[in-house]
Parts: sequence; C-alpha cells; structure tokens
Amino acid sequence: MLKLSFVIPLYNASQFIGQCIQSIIESELDICEYEVIVWDDGSTDNSVAVVEDLKAKYSNIVIYRDINHGVSYARNNAIRMAKGEYVWMVDADDQVVSAEVKKLMQLTSIYHPDMLPFCWKAFDGWNYSQGIHGVIDSSEPIKGRDLYVNQRLMMSPWAFLYRRDFLIENNLEFDESYKTCEDIQFNQKALFLAKNVITSSIVSYIYRLQNNSASQGKTNAKKVLRDQVRRLYDELVFFVPQSDFLFLSVVFVRNIKDICFWIKRTV
Repeated sequence: MLKLSFVIPLYNASQFIGQCIQSIIESELDICEYEVIVWDDGSTDNSVAVVEDLKAKYSNIVIYRDINHGVSYARNNAIRMAKGEYVWMVDADDQVVSAEVKKLMQLTSIYHPDMLPFCWKAFDGWNYSQGIHGVIDSSEPIKGRDLYVNQRLMMSPWAFLYRRDFLIENNLEFDESYKTCEDIQFNQKALFLAKNVITSSIVSYIYRLQNNSASQGKTNAKKVLRDQVRRLYDELVFFVPQSDFLFLSVVFVRNIKDICFWIKRTV
C-alpha cells in the first residue's frame, strides 16, 4: 500500500496547479510512496494541459475529468479511489511545504492517528502573513472530540492528514448538496468520531489568500449564511442523539458565532 494520497480538486487554476504539484514532487518522499490524484471539474482554461505535462514526467500522477459536480463530489470520489494509507486534500492554488512532508509521515508511522492536524501559513502572492497558524503539539494521542472542545481549529480539509480507512469505515463524506460550509460539517463529524489524533506544530502548508470580489460580495454571503443555518440544523440532528452535551454546546456556540458573522456580511 502507498503511504499517502494527495487529492487535488481542480477547476480553472492553470496559474497555480503546476506550482502546487511541483511542491509535492519536491518532497523527500520516494515516488513509490505516494500518488497525486487530480480531479478536474470541467476546467475551461489550460489547467488540464499543465497536469498532463507533469503526468508525462511522473508516473504517480493520475487525473480524472468530470463536468461541474463540485468540490465535494471530487473529494469523495478521489478518496474512494485513493490507494494511500493516508489522504491529504490539497487545494489547487495552494502548496505543501516540501521539506516537511516526510516529517508528517514519520508521525503517522509512529502514532497511526485517525487524523493529524498541523500548522500552516498564508501567502497573498507577494508576502507571507505574519505568524504561523494551526495547532499546539500534543505530547501524546488524544481524542478528536477533546481537541475540538479545547482548541479552535482551522476546519479546512487541507489542514489535516486523514487515515483513509478511518474515513471509509465511518462513512465520512462531504455533503454534496452544500455549496459552502461542507468542510466544517465534515471535520466536526470526523473529529467527534476520531479516537486517535496527534497534532503537530510543523508548518506544512501554504494557503494562498484570494482577494476576488466574488468571494467577498453580499450575494455570496447570503448563500453562505443559508448553508450555515442549514448546517446548524443538520449537526443538531447528528449530535443530539450522541448525548455528548459538552461537544454539542461547543458546536452550537461556534455555529451561532459563524451565523452572526455572515449576517453582518449581508447588510
């Protein structure tokens, strides 16, 4: 079995996808230890050609082509097809920190965690943001539920390594009916179910800040707000029967804060 599967949903990211994949290729992992799965969702730019050029050079890159099913569909299908023991979901416009990938995999070999959150830094195209974001090193494995209650985590899927069998055995998938917020819902459920989580302060990911008006506008904010309210309902339905009222209360309070934030963005 491969050690790691990188999963990259792709849509019109020709400017960045080459850098993204190259950052993975330049890691210290042997080419036989990992695969790169690119799931294109109907790109109309040169993205696929960039990937095909890299695929011709590296035998561990595979690309699947689809049309407008969305990022959740892409991630779900790529995870099912993945052959790695661990899965790392990378956004096409971001990069991994090449020198740190092997260190993360060494942690998985020692602790065999269900999930491994790590630190990251942001990049606006010119400068890195001040400070490092992420988690505090854990001295020993902890339950995901306890980590969620005690730390405010980045809930994007790129901020974690996931043991693939853990995802499959617990039927953890992204809800494809959501247009936004699907990553938060996915990770809240995953953390609640994870019995063995190790955290790392290794800065392993570079998140590219995007300042486009579409993601900032009121119309998009209203869509996010709608999904936030729906997510709160869905999570109450899922978590109330678990009778873990501390976890439920933290989920509820954080979701209400998110809803209030997005209400302000719509006015």
